[in-house]
Amino acid sequence: MRLLLVALAALVLSSSAHAGEIIWRSPTTGTLKFVSPPPELEIPDPATPVDFGISYGSTRVRAGNSLYTSPIWSSGGLKTGYSFSSADLPSTLSMDLSAGLIRGRISVTGTYDFSVTISDGAGRSQTVPVAIIVE
Repeated sequence: MRLLLVALAALVLSSSAHAGEIIWRSPTTGTLKFVSPPPELEIPDPATPVDFGISYGSTRVRAGNSLYTSPIWSSGGLKTGYSFSSADLPSTLSMDLSAGLIRGRISVTGTYDFSVTISDGAGRSQTVPVAIIVE
């Protein structure tokens, strides 16, 4: 009996398990591996910032000239399924809410900084800065 207790104590002390950790053992193959859930079952953390690979950068235009700027996609080409909005878009500009195109004219020279929020169908969003420099 004493030998059994010593063997059990040696097994516990040499185990790679930590307090509060459960290690499942298979009777035929040893330790079972943990398999993470498939991505479709994972719930995204709303606090994690999203990067859709979209930016606007800065645009230069002469005062009074027509302005036309569109989002820059890091993967190239236009994408669909996103919606665009801007709470602080300069009043003389308009935005195509499904394509993110910004059009209009600004007559007064200066730098106009504002932001555009991009949302996808899953409810995630990204806010990117936009700078228009009017010379």
